[in-house]
Amino acid sequence: MYCPECGTQNDDNAFKCVNCGIVIQQVPVPPPIPVKQSNTAAIVLAIVGGAFGLIVIIGILAAIAIPNFIAYRQKAQDGQSEAALLSACSEAQAYFMEFADDAISYEILAERGVIIPAEIEFHIEDPTRENLTMSTRHVRSEKIFVSDKECNIEEEYP
Repeated sequence: MYCPECGTQNDDNAFKCVNCGIVIQQVPVPPPIPVKQSNTAAIVLAIVGGAFGLIVIIGILAAIAIPNFIAYRQKAQDGQSEAALLSACSEAQAYFMEFADDAISYEILAERGVIIPAEIEFHIEDPTRENLTMSTRHVRSEKIFVSDKECNIEEEYP
């Protein structure tokens, strides 16, 4: 390649003239390499934020659900106690229709098909027809249910 300024012959790969020093060809600039930006930080923040949000939602639901569950379980236990008392009282009344002068007992009620669950405390306070009084209490409850001779049930608290 010849220098356009002084006419000196230069190597084909030369960028400057060996005689006068002017630039006879430009240095090729490599194309820019695109730099990929990483989304790792954004992904990690999204996952951590989602997990935190999920934990908060679970905590709120637990704060609502657990007390409600306990209350419903307590109502079910009290209902079981009251139902056992009503069953025993009804059967005692039926017994007194046949045997007016007799007294009721646990054994008589059991023979007549009354089943008192193991978790129910059952007491016959007065076994006579005139003053029949029975009570029940679930072992996990504070409520005591008391029935009179006409099977009117009232709640009592110790």
